[in-house]
Amino acid sequence: MAAAGLAAQEAVCPLCETPREPGQRYCEECAYDFLTRTVPAGREHPAPPLITQPTPPPAPPSTPSSPPGVPERPEPPAGVAATWLAEVVPDRAYFDRGDDGSVPFPTDTPPRLVALLGSRTLIGRRSRSRGIFPEIDLSLPPEDIGISRAHALLEHPPGGPLTVTDLGSANGTWLGDSLRRVERGVAVELAAGARIYLGSWTRITLRAR
Repeated sequence: MAAAGLAAQEAVCPLCETPREPGQRYCEECAYDFLTRTVPAGREHPAPPLITQPTPPPAPPSTPSSPPGVPERPEPPAGVAATWLAEVVPDRAYFDRGDDGSVPFPTDTPPRLVALLGSRTLIGRRSRSRGIFPEIDLSLPPEDIGISRAHALLEHPPGGPLTVTDLGSANGTWLGDSLRRVERGVAVELAAGARIYLGSWTRITLRAR
């Protein structure tokens, strides 16, 4: 009876301090026996209480990602001037080397200058449905249909080298008058005055500012 009286007086478990329900014999946490004042073998040291972390708030809706094969492009720093210019123009000699008669050469097309801002410049043809918006957009008149949507990538980090990487284009990316092919996925360093040939007739000349 004395043991029963002591058990009745214990409002919390003396081992783990878990509150005890009226008439409860065993502690829910550590299995302490309030009647015999003993603990089952192997339970002398109760497991530490589980600490739950607050549920994080739901993530905001994600913005559209770049298409496969096109690295994410960071925003250019404010107030930083471009150190490179790309001169884009149809090249008759390059066109004649691969002319199959399927498309006419665009005559009387003046050169177009594109400042290379930030650290990356995508070369390709715009596609709204695929979310591709290249900085050097060769879907503009005269559109060069030999250019892939995401054709090649120029990388020009501040203080770093200028490189070009073919992104797996259908017709390849070529360098210099010897038309050395750029291997897919391999960045090739360029110097001022370097010429890139791609598509049916496009020549891009890189100029330092």
